[in-house]
Amino acid sequence: MAAHAAGATGKGVVIGIADTGVDATNPALSGKVAAFADGSAQVLNGAEDVVGRGTALAALAAGRSVGQFGGGVAPDATIASVRILPDTTPKDETYPTKNAAARPTPMAPSAFATANDLLAAHARIIVWGATDSMIDPQTYSFEAYQKAFQGGARDAVLFVMGAGSNTMSTASSLANLPFTPTNSNLQDRWLVVAALDGPNNDQLAAYANKCIDYFCISAPGHVQTLAKGSTAAAPVYEDHVGTSYAAAQVAGAAAILSSVYPTLGPNALRNMLVSTTDNLGPGVPGRLNVGRALGGPQHLGGDVSVAGTQITFTNDFLDGWLVAKGPGTLTMAGKSKGSMSAQSGAHVELMQGSGPLYVDEGSSVTLHGDVEGGAHPVGTLNQVTGVSGTLDLTPNTAGTHIRDGNLVFDLRDVSTLELLIGSPITVDGSATVHGTISFKGAVPGYINTSHQTVISAASVTGTFATTKLAGGMFLDTSLQYSDKEVWIDTTRLSVQAVAAATPQIARSAAALNAASRVDAAMDSLAASGATTPAVGTLLAAGNLQQASNEGAARRSLASLSGQLYAAGTAVTLANIDAGNQALARHIADDGHVGSWVTTLGAQDSMARSGFDGVSAQMSGNMVGHDLALGNQGFAGVAFARMASNARLSANFDNQRSRSSESMFYAGIRSSGWYGVGRVALGNFRGDVRRLLRFGDTASFAGGDADGHYLAGYGELGLRTHAGAFDVTPFVSMQYARIHRDGFQEADATGFGLATRGQGMSRWQGGLGMRAGSTWGLAGGTLHVDGTLAWQQAFATRGEGLSARYAAFSTWAPVEGIGLSQRAATVGMNAMFEIGDRTQLALGVDQRLASRDRSRSATGSFRWAW
Repeated sequence: MAAHAAGATGKGVVIGIADTGVDATNPALSGKVAAFADGSAQVLNGAEDVVGRGTALAALAAGRSVGQFGGGVAPDATIASVRILPDTTPKDETYPTKNAAARPTPMAPSAFATANDLLAAHARIIVWGATDSMIDPQTYSFEAYQKAFQGGARDAVLFVMGAGSNTMSTASSLANLPFTPTNSNLQDRWLVVAALDGPNNDQLAAYANKCIDYFCISAPGHVQTLAKGSTAAAPVYEDHVGTSYAAAQVAGAAAILSSVYPTLGPNALRNMLVSTTDNLGPGVPGRLNVGRALGGPQHLGGDVSVAGTQITFTNDFLDGWLVAKGPGTLTMAGKSKGSMSAQSGAHVELMQGSGPLYVDEGSSVTLHGDVEGGAHPVGTLNQVTGVSGTLDLTPNTAGTHIRDGNLVFDLRDVSTLELLIGSPITVDGSATVHGTISFKGAVPGYINTSHQTVISAASVTGTFATTKLAGGMFLDTSLQYSDKEVWIDTTRLSVQAVAAATPQIARSAAALNAASRVDAAMDSLAASGATTPAVGTLLAAGNLQQASNEGAARRSLASLSGQLYAAGTAVTLANIDAGNQALARHIADDGHVGSWVTTLGAQDSMARSGFDGVSAQMSGNMVGHDLALGNQGFAGVAFARMASNARLSANFDNQRSRSSESMFYAGIRSSGWYGVGRVALGNFRGDVRRLLRFGDTASFAGGDADGHYLAGYGELGLRTHAGAFDVTPFVSMQYARIHRDGFQEADATGFGLATRGQGMSRWQGGLGMRAGSTWGLAGGTLHVDGTLAWQQAFATRGEGLSARYAAFSTWAPVEGIGLSQRAATVGMNAMFEIGDRTQLALGVDQRLASRDRSRSATGSFRWAW
């Protein structure tokens, strides 16, 4: 018998068995028999399956594995049973047709109708067992028997019939019912099964009847099941021979397909089974192949309901007509050479082209590949692409060829063609256009041109009533017609003008800043002449022009602005300020000299309207040693190492930096005042990584951000008292000069930034006040003070950064959050002295500036020696 397909077991599907009944106590079927009814009016004995034939059929279709019995084809399906054969029915079907004692008694059409109604109330797949001589055409018409299989719930059933086991050249009268005379409605729900030879399942069994192609399939006719009366502890096995057993296996396969594709009707299930069989040669029906059938039909086709679901067929659909009926989605992952139709709101995606293609109103097709027209009468062409709904050719970046046929859009102007600029449609026949054409963007790397073919055909009639440009924020398009072509003229718009006129973009100062530099780059590409730009640059420029919406355009321009670099100077100045504050705190509240260590740490957030926010973290330490000069003077040296990480908010862009600083400081302390100054030399090495966006695509870029600086700081404070508190007002002055080395970002698009070496300087004055008090404690002295300070920059030069894109020569300023011109600082410091030689201090500062907010913490340890 055929094994069930891996992962597909028929769960939730009921298979109807019309035979000698089913023994519900059989270990392979325990708990699986959903319904039982006695449909044999001439049988007085009401026992369930005295013979054991029906039990064997049920086990082959849906039995579970027990002992050496491997289970049915659909082991998770359940069974509904009607007994239509008497207890004297032989188990083996290979009896002679002239043996009247062994032949089933004919049944009236009403008995068939009763049995079908009983089963159709539960099952959507019904298998009939022994079929030889069960109908009586002498007494009743074929039409009367046909009606017994039609109407009501019966119309949703796939009937599976054994062809018979009488060595006939045609199927039995019952199996051949839809064809004598022809009944096309019943044919759509009818599947006949022939038996294969047991020892050799590559040929028909000697006893097997033959059947009609396209409505016939074959399966093994020599099988083994658990015998009636078996138990799980004591299984008994018996062989069966006949077409009915082959039919039961096919019914199980249909149950598997129905569980995987629950929206498919009996015609679609039948076609999937028949069209995916193993070819056994002329005169032999194809052999059941459940695994292949799960991939969808390969021939025949028919209606496929995708209502409320998504279905994917992986097989190649080689010939026939497949009709998808929605609403829902059908994806054809293989080649689709047969005719395809989308109806009733269905969406069909054809991954590898299509044969003749038709799209009804309210439905849609997404096509990857070409359309093949196929055979047609000499001197004519098929209407191979008829569109009343939506035909989407967006994925076809290489263009679409409609071979051997015509392209026709519906006259009612309800049809829509969606495609990419730069992806032309070539039609061997004529093109009749109406409705709407919608450009969803352009192919990757598309650069505007004065003449871009949209449709090329032997003849073109009609016009599109509506033209939509869904994408291409920076492209202007007009549609043109001739007797053989539809084309567009595309003109690049000013990026800066579009950005300024688009509210979502105009709100981003970073995007507006980049727009002028992008315009210059596009002008350079248009004027490149004999110089061919790099492929990556062309692709990036084309994708940028095709930004699909305002949001994508804004994100693209903002990513190209380089705004993170404009925040780099602020991060370096924050490191310098950290050194100033650490030294000032060390000097102002300490009358001792010696070695000291302090930790540095800060979290900073920077913001400015129109730019992305920047978050920065800094950590490090400073080590110093000072000596006394006379009674009141001191001097010292210190060395600091710091690491920082700055990142654009909600963005990939980040900069990691490491810096080192050496400084010399000196000052005077007295009981009434103090003064200190320092000179520092530092260098920094940064690594920047950015994500550049081009419409709906992106690319990484990165470079170094290295440089060095010179910093000077002086502070003068007056020591006074207010009750138990020491009060120290102070003034400060700071100078910083920063030089940043030139760099060029590495990337594949040419839109990475490049700069020359640049310098900036800033003078900054400040004033503030400290107030604190000292308490004597066991083991030492505790001093706590608070600080309030104000700083104002009054002379800044060279703050702006100028850059160009690496592939272009036009320079422009890079704007960003920049530097705060004023800032207030609130701090708290606690120092604990242990004897005359050891000191431990902790401090926290909160900085509130015009463009940044930060919180820093310091910890220091001093030991005099």
